[in-house]
Amino acid sequence: MAGYRAVAAAVLLVGMTFTPVLAQISEPALFDAQNPGRSAISGGALTPWGEAQEAARHSGNPANAYGAMTPAPPSSCARYRSFDPASGTYLGRDGRRHPCQ
Repeated sequence: MAGYRAVAAAVLLVGMTFTPVLAQISEPALFDAQNPGRSAISGGALTPWGEAQEAARHSGNPANAYGAMTPAPPSSCARYRSFDPASGTYLGRDGRRHPCQ
């Protein structure tokens, strides 16, 4: 009788341990988060976005690189140290951001 209880307790602990692991493996959102550009539904095949990223990566064009920013046009406000090229503004003496003209 004590042997059955020990086996039952071991089975219960193993079941509690592996249930979250199996849930993570079968979760499509987890696969998509860990493998951007691949589809969990189609067995890990490349999505159209993934194909475009692969083509851009192999083309050698740095403008297509992930996170690449386009160069800002030269501005007369670039002389200010507080100039932000992403927004096209500078920090004025009044503490506010002003657009460059």
